[in-house]
Amino acid sequence: MELYSIELTSADVIAHEELFRREFIDLLGCQHLTVIPPFPDYQLLSRSRAPRPLLKAVNEVVLSRRSTYDQNAGWLLVPLALGGKVLGVLLAEGVTAEWRVSERIPVLEHLVHLCLEGLQWEKRAARDGETKLWQRQALVHGVVRAVEAAETGGRLVSRRLLGQGDGPIHFTLVCMVTTSAPEPWAGAGPFWLQRGPLVEKSLPAGALAAHLGGGCVAVFWPGSDMNQVRTWLDALIQTMGGTGASPGSWTLHAGICAFPEDFYDVGPVLPWEKGGGQDRLAAAEEIIRRGILTAEAARDALKVTMLTYQTLRERGLAPKPEAAAERELTSLLVGDESCALLLVKLDDWDRWQRQQGAQEAARRAKEVLKTSRGLCPAGASLHWAGPDRFVVFLPGADRERAEEQGHVIRGRARSEQGTTVSIGLSLFPCVGFPKRDLLENARKALIHTGFFGPDTQTVFDAVSLNISGDRLFEAGHLEQAVQEFHRALALDSENVNVRNSLGVCYAQMGRIDEAAAEFSRVAALRSDDFMPHYNLGCALVSLGRAQEAEQALNRAADLDPTAPAVWFQLATLSKEEHGIEEAVSHLRRTVELRPQWLQAWRLLGIWLLEQGEDEEAMAAFKRALRLNAADAAALSGLAVVYGQREMNREVALSLARRSVQIEPASALYLERFARLLFQSGEVDEALTQCRRAAELAPEDGRIRDLLGEIGVAQRASTS
Repeated sequence: MELYSIELTSADVIAHEELFRREFIDLLGCQHLTVIPPFPDYQLLSRSRAPRPLLKAVNEVVLSRRSTYDQNAGWLLVPLALGGKVLGVLLAEGVTAEWRVSERIPVLEHLVHLCLEGLQWEKRAARDGETKLWQRQALVHGVVRAVEAAETGGRLVSRRLLGQGDGPIHFTLVCMVTTSAPEPWAGAGPFWLQRGPLVEKSLPAGALAAHLGGGCVAVFWPGSDMNQVRTWLDALIQTMGGTGASPGSWTLHAGICAFPEDFYDVGPVLPWEKGGGQDRLAAAEEIIRRGILTAEAARDALKVTMLTYQTLRERGLAPKPEAAAERELTSLLVGDESCALLLVKLDDWDRWQRQQGAQEAARRAKEVLKTSRGLCPAGASLHWAGPDRFVVFLPGADRERAEEQGHVIRGRARSEQGTTVSIGLSLFPCVGFPKRDLLENARKALIHTGFFGPDTQTVFDAVSLNISGDRLFEAGHLEQAVQEFHRALALDSENVNVRNSLGVCYAQMGRIDEAAAEFSRVAALRSDDFMPHYNLGCALVSLGRAQEAEQALNRAADLDPTAPAVWFQLATLSKEEHGIEEAVSHLRRTVELRPQWLQAWRLLGIWLLEQGEDEEAMAAFKRALRLNAADAAALSGLAVVYGQREMNREVALSLARRSVQIEPASALYLERFARLLFQSGEVDEALTQCRRAAELAPEDGRIRDLLGEIGVAQRASTS
């Protein structure tokens, strides 16, 4: 961290005496406050009216590196120490009795540290010409303040650096890194130094940002929810202009952490729940560490733009909340004896925490666990598996006994604690799963309960695995998703949802034959279901089996004639099999059902242009451009219509020029542009554009013919 700090001197501290006055004088209720050097300047002390007998005491305080106080005299001396070095001494006179006790000194020293750290960062920022974006201490303190609020139910010390009264006890921390972290230097790094003002300008109200070193910038946003964060990040990325599409460009990656739900590891207690300022500072550092870990995983391991810490844990790249329970259950999950495991989740945990604070939420959670323990049979084991959940291990239990135990726990939670719980239940033996997977299976079953709402319980089955496989699919882990779907089929081979999901996964992997086989099985099992017939048709189109594909797609259209996607597929298929008229008819049906489908309007314009229906083609291209003004195909097609009708050649040229600016590697758009230029008499530029088209498509006969025509015209004009 040496690169991101500047050493303070005593002169710096004395020069910023007003900062210490602002932070301390009201807090201490003192009549007078001054900052003196470590070895007192007699003239300064005299000018500040400090009594001369204090000089000896000042020296003793500085040399011993500790605070002192005098309850009777009403004065207080606090060394301004940073990193073991005393930079000055805070001398306060007329301090209120509340602060003239030794128990208060650690709080004052904590505030001193924050003040000095602020001066340190301001000095570095002044040197490097940076903005307030890089004030790390302000961000860290915002996190500290929120942790304090969570621990006390929202009550905060009303101070500038120690908090502004009651505040939100939940927040989001966003850490951002780029595809390649900038080279470290004695500032924030070239990338963030250049783009920092953009970040600062875009910050939501109440949010703080800071450079953390190593090319990582964090944003602390109190009271925000995940949707707000994602919307803001999308807008920020667009504003900053990152594309990652060409050499030297960059892509922003963000790790998103939510407090308090992402910062409990084992049971309903905070890992730093010990009291004292240092523990809270340690909590802030841990929160930031998790944010950086998530951002770097988004960039390096998963290659995604945004990643939440919760998702990181689910993918096995960070410790799972259930890790402690897994360790405690290891000794129990041995042998071949049948057993059951219930993963019990407190539905009201988040509400308790928000409204009453972490300590009260923890107390209520422990009451539910205590009651549940009293309801369990002899030999059962209960262990925390997170702040809002615990496991109940029932040796020798079958499904009936386990479900009954779950009903008893849920009923008692309602009647005695006035709350509800959701339960994911797993059993052993279970086809294809060893005993050690009991907790993981219960976790998947608990996710399954989320589809039914609170106060429900679900037994681990093929549907649980289908949900898990869908999540892996959405995350891009296709091989793992396939394995999950096969496990589900081992439990229920006739589950059509699982087979359909497996087929989609195969299709995404390019294993089209296997995808078609799965869709065919589903279509046979569900002959009146639209989706398997539609998916089968798409797979058969990819395999070139046109007649079978048309049969499947027609069946899908009969089952749901209002689905625009099936008419679009039939249109593209009919173009090859039955001619353009039938294809256009299907495409008209597509845009009628889905007027906002850009690709369909663009394709309709292209096909109408082929048919010579210029008026309708023009209308279709204009509809496409209303949906996306930068659609190169629609711009080029509209330019052709204008050129053929000789309506406005300048407009036609402008449209064609814009299309090749958007897609400069399209030989077709270049050939159309060159033809319009040639027709307008701009022979030289037409030749340049036509040569570019010929380089891209040297075998294209139309381009070669146009190049010959332009060459003849150019030679005729110069002869």
